[in-house]
Amino acid sequence: MGNEHPAITAAGLSEANELLAQLPANLWPGSEKFKVVQGLLDRNNTLINEINHNHYGRYPDGLEKNADLIKELSGNIASVISLYEEVNSGFVSLVGGTAATTEAA
Repeated sequence: MGNEHPAITAAGLSEANELLAQLPANLWPGSEKFKVVQGLLDRNNTLINEINHNHYGRYPDGLEKNADLIKELSGNIASVISLYEEVNSGFVSLVGGTAATTEAA
């Protein structure tokens, strides 16, 4: 059994980064935050792999390091949630504005 989730692979992360690079810089207010989110998700993938390695290796110093790694992971998840809320808010305001313009026409 490997340490990586089958859906999270280096090829998949690379493909996601390539797609993000093709998006216009300001697709809608807040869309630029997708790149920040992707960076955090990439870091989380690395953290999870390191946490798993330390856990299954049962190295005394590795198990101690996991506490700090898990704190960082938790902080990153909170940041991703906050960023997605900002992206969503920008998207909703764009769609809401478009709907209002369409109804007025």
